[in-house]
Amino acid sequence: MGMRYALALALWIGWMLPFLHKLLTRGSTPAVVVKVPAARWGMILEGVACGLMWGIPIPDVPPWRVVLALLLGALGIITTKLAVQHLDQHWRFDAALSVDHALIRTGPYAFVRHPIYAAMFAMLLCAGLLLAYWPVLLAGVVIFVIGTEIRVHAEENLLRSRFGPDFDAYAAHVSAYIPYIR
Repeated sequence: MGMRYALALALWIGWMLPFLHKLLTRGSTPAVVVKVPAARWGMILEGVACGLMWGIPIPDVPPWRVVLALLLGALGIITTKLAVQHLDQHWRFDAALSVDHALIRTGPYAFVRHPIYAAMFAMLLCAGLLLAYWPVLLAGVVIFVIGTEIRVHAEENLLRSRFGPDFDAYAAHVSAYIPYIR
């Protein structure tokens, strides 16, 4: 069990590295014009969901769960790295827009509108497959989706207010955070 905890922790650290790198290497960020602090409630729920995966560990898991967890963890890390690169100076902790904000549609944003949430969902599943009983994993997924929907709604209202029909056209063709699910 300790090895699975270490593996889950290593994958989560790998997921966080692009954010840490961005914080340490970016210069000044454009001034925020509009911010939605209420979106933090979604972030709190996402954190609770992810934390659940670590709480009551399952004593043993079959090898297929470990393999699937590794694949999801790698996908989450790669997606996050690419998303942060494509967002560049527009990446922020909070749901916010800056004066020069652009609507990003390249890289992973060509497949989902919120690839960082998709990657975080992959990481939640990764930890759950490595550590959690099925009912705990299911509860975590439900809580995570509720939190993510709060964040997505807040961010998309901001983007729609700035980009109007351009954002609507983008949203009509690209899934929110789970590919092929609108």
